Amino acid sequence: MAAPIRPLKAAPRRPSALDAVGRNWPGVSVVLALAILASGYFGLVHPVFAAFRDGGKYDVDAKRAALGEREAKLTELEALQRQFAALSRTDTERLERFLPSEADVPAVITALEELSRLAGLQMLAVDTNPRKDSIAGLPSVGGTDVAVSLAGGDYPKLKAFVRNLEGSLRLFDVTAVAFQQSGAYSLNLRTYHLLAR
Repeated sequence: MAAPIRPLKAAPRRPSALDAVGRNWPGVSVVLALAILASGYFGLVHPVFAAFRDGGKYDVDAKRAALGEREAKLTELEALQRQFAALSRTDTERLERFLPSEADVPAVITALEELSRLAGLQMLAVDTNPRKDSIAGLPSVGGTDVAVSLAGGDYPKLKAFVRNLEGSLRLFDVTAVAFQQSGAYSLNLRTYHLLAR
């Protein structure tokens, strides 16, 4: 009779990493849970709490302070608006002449011609250049550069012309003066206006 067939024994298996995790699952679960909690805290909860602290994005005290500043500014602007509304028509026209709402080059030339005539000088030439950019430090105010050539007078007449510029309702700044032997003068001026918004 033939010998009975014996089943072959399987070779012993080496333990895998899954076997190690399976045997230690409570410890691995705790470590994994702590890692998830820590990343959740530092990734989600901590930034939200930081936003509510001093100076954060949602700091209530800082928001209240900013609101108080804006309310004070609004109150000041409303008071200025009431004062402007209370101005008479004459005062409003004077303000418009002092700082008009546009360059108004013809009015500038007319004013300069009249001021030179009052000083006893003859205006020979005028060149104007309205600037489109604002004056430094005054974002809503623009300027017009004006070059004026005058003749027909001596130094006291030139001084009278400059005094007339100072007394003018329209604001003029003298930026340069040039004298010529022939008794002619060249002045560079700047006048101002509000820029369109």
